[in-house]
Amino acid sequence: MGKYLSELLTVTEQLFQSVSDNQPKWADVLPKGKFYEQDSFIAGKHNIDFAFHYKHGEFYKMGSVNMPVLINKKKSYAGLSDYYLGQIADYALEIWKCQITRTFVPVLYLRGCQLDLIVFTHTRYIQVEIGPISYDGSNVTDICLHYLSRSLCRLMFMLTLPSHEFGHFCDISQGAANFIKFTHRKGRRADGQESVLVDAVAAETNDGSMLETTENTCIYQNIPLCKMQSRVFKVEYQGNQAILKIAWKFANYIPEAAVYDALQTAKVPNTPVILDSGIINQNTFDCRLEYAVMEYAGAPLIDFTAEYRSSVNTGLYVRTNYTLTQVVGCLARAWQAGIVHRDVSRGNVLVRGKGSVTLIDWGYARLLSDGPADTYELATKWHYNKYDVACWEDRQNHCTGTPLYMSIPILVRSRYRTVVNDVESMFYVALEALSVIENNDKTPVALAMEDNISMAYVRRLCLASKDTYKERFGVYFQDEQLDETLSQLYDYLFTSEGKYIGHILVDDLEWERPVDINRLLQIAKIEPVLT
Repeated sequence: MGKYLSELLTVTEQLFQSVSDNQPKWADVLPKGKFYEQDSFIAGKHNIDFAFHYKHGEFYKMGSVNMPVLINKKKSYAGLSDYYLGQIADYALEIWKCQITRTFVPVLYLRGCQLDLIVFTHTRYIQVEIGPISYDGSNVTDICLHYLSRSLCRLMFMLTLPSHEFGHFCDISQGAANFIKFTHRKGRRADGQESVLVDAVAAETNDGSMLETTENTCIYQNIPLCKMQSRVFKVEYQGNQAILKIAWKFANYIPEAAVYDALQTAKVPNTPVILDSGIINQNTFDCRLEYAVMEYAGAPLIDFTAEYRSSVNTGLYVRTNYTLTQVVGCLARAWQAGIVHRDVSRGNVLVRGKGSVTLIDWGYARLLSDGPADTYELATKWHYNKYDVACWEDRQNHCTGTPLYMSIPILVRSRYRTVVNDVESMFYVALEALSVIENNDKTPVALAMEDNISMAYVRRLCLASKDTYKERFGVYFQDEQLDETLSQLYDYLFTSEGKYIGHILVDDLEWERPVDINRLLQIAKIEPVLT
């Protein structure tokens, strides 16, 4: 069957060339095929039986594969078994690793004479029957020839589709997509500003690993975009250090760059400076591809303290206290603007130089319904439906965050999510940084990774005494200003009318801690807003 597919391509190309003297475009886009038979062309744990390669690609190169074909000669009547599904998934994963512009990966499954198309998206796979592509020489009827003709037409239609319409977010027909340039679309906005939608152009470069976002701005990274995930790279942008974040996200999530837009409009402090951002692919199988380039903001707080710690270093305690109050102030101001972060963790609190503090990774942030930031203008600009996002958020509200830093109510899956939960997360980030300063080799009991419910009960017990809870987090050093900040946050988070409420946070999922925004601003040493 592999040789049959090769001959089929050859005949089709000759047919295309014979119907016109002008070398029709069909022949230019028709891929080339190779039956690997006994040759070794490995994808994951398996050899590829047959592969359609892009016209300008090379054989034996995963980066040039249009569609691989898995051939099962024995069982034309059989469905897709787990064994063959696993083999096909290996093909898809290897292609996704090598082809950075993929939006989905199609794989052909030839079972006897029957051909199926299996499409792997970011969240699922879809199987579609194409039909028979050959018959036994005996007993071939007109109906058989009709089905055969229909199947071959379907196959050729897929093989001749432009790459940017079938499997990629840009055209890669001229070569491997190692160089990508994003260009903002002009004239798509009623207010005359640049569109957030971008056009992507791909080509091959000498070094084989370059990505460009604007003129004279090169990002030297080979970026594999697969599965539902984001990737962050330190890059050079217009001569300065910057961070590139490029991510596939569900289309019914709000774009992260839209959150940064809202934060900038509200003038929320200690948030990233965005240099460039856009949406590359609006919606493919309910997933969106977006990117943001932000100003370099330093290293995570815990890495900073680990690098400069010593037996006695009071400067780090001052720095930790300053970072803690700055982030609390940032979260409070964001809440006033109708934005809640929902993923405060050790890697998202960055410090740099002598005073810079930045809270990054607002990718799971929520715009509070009908809050100041939740506007139709923002939704129109960033191409999302605010009501679809709100419905999705209502179902997913408790699911975001990094478990080790989640607040106690979120660990036990409370449905209430406010700025208080984010402040509690920052409280744990600061305590972890302080434990690192004191050169603790063992993981403190309050910071040990367990399942969510167990961590909630451990935190409840560790925080029961205001006088001793810090020891449970591995913190023993005394600093007056830092102790004052921690004491104020402890009272705000874990007491009500002077009584400890840890048991309530664990046991009562319907209980919601009140938000006293002016009190938070006072802890952050920011002038409260008069009401």
